[in-house]
Amino acid sequence: MSLIALVYRSRKTKVLSQTELEDMVAKAAKHNRSLVISGFLISTTNEYFQYLEGRPSDVKAVMEKITQDPRHTELKSYSFPIKSRICRSWNMRLASESRWENIGYLDLIRSMIDLKVPDKNKDEVFNRRTLHLIQKVNDEYPTSD
Repeated sequence: MSLIALVYRSRKTKVLSQTELEDMVAKAAKHNRSLVISGFLISTTNEYFQYLEGRPSDVKAVMEKITQDPRHTELKSYSFPIKSRICRSWNMRLASESRWENIGYLDLIRSMIDLKVPDKNKDEVFNRRTLHLIQKVNDEYPTSD
């Protein structure tokens, strides 16, 4: 089966309470489970960062829905093929912002998304680095839904 990974960041149009955020993630997990999509969301004060993996048509359909969601603006994303899933047991997980902000992870993802320019010679290295960062999140949150 062909799989892709998609990473995006967006600016929030509205700050959600923790309960609203958890409800949003629970709904996404249920929807993603039906499409066999896995991934996680990091919510900061002003931004969302999300990683999704699954069949290309399913991931693209979810991304299309996200781009229409009024909670997002200034959305930037990129996707690339992957050989296997990293977040196998997560349909959607809410990851802690503070842990990743402290080690510079969010700045790195922000930079990677902003600087992503199609270049076939650099794509493989860029994608490997992205997957390495995603693996760090997965390792930090090993429990299943």
